Amino acid sequence: MSLLKAGIVLAAVSGTGSAGSINIAIDTSAIAGSHLGVAIDFVTSEPGETFFCSPTCLKIIDFSAPGATMGLPASTGGLVQGDLILLNNPANMTEIEKGSAFNEVIVNLNPVGSSVTFTLEYSDTGPTGGLPPDQVSVFLLGSDNLPLFPTDDPLGTDALFAVDLTGVVGGEVSVFGPAKLTGPGNIAITIPGGGPPVVPEPSTLGMVIAAASLAALQMRRSKFRARRTS
Repeated sequence: MSLLKAGIVLAAVSGTGSAGSINIAIDTSAIAGSHLGVAIDFVTSEPGETFFCSPTCLKIIDFSAPGATMGLPASTGGLVQGDLILLNNPANMTEIEKGSAFNEVIVNLNPVGSSVTFTLEYSDTGPTGGLPPDQVSVFLLGSDNLPLFPTDDPLGTDALFAVDLTGVVGGEVSVFGPAKLTGPGNIAITIPGGGPPVVPEPSTLGMVIAAASLAALQMRRSKFRARRTS
């Protein structure tokens, strides 16, 4: 994991692209008192980094984990700047530049409380020149840096959801059980406790493996394999 760059003053940069957003609510009561890593991934076929957040960066807004202790986050790829790096809880604004093909921040909560909420905001402008779309996805990790539980992600990477930025307003959202879409732009996740294994719900496989997003999805799988061998 690359070192995060902290203490950089955020600046608003105007852009022409439209913005999409999604609200995430995670019930973590089943693992309260334990470690939780919230991995937010941003893959792109058009990498390019600026000092300040460009119109196409990914924004993490109003991250809140009541009762949790913030550990040092980790990042890969593009510049990450904002409140999460300063270990603020709640964290008003954090931004991820798409400086590399794969960009990620892992927010480490040790211990975590009973809930985590945040909003992701992104440009939903589609790709140019026939390139694959950008993709945003979220994973929940244990202390071993591997997914806490299986999901019905058809790639087997155990993502909770993925948003393909194809140019459709708000992006094309695919939700993988046990995560649930509770309304337009709202995703609820309950971390399973003990008892029988979670049985994944059927997924809309066709949306996920659309030809235009295959490259981003393959990159997500490669990152998962890297976690398995690290």
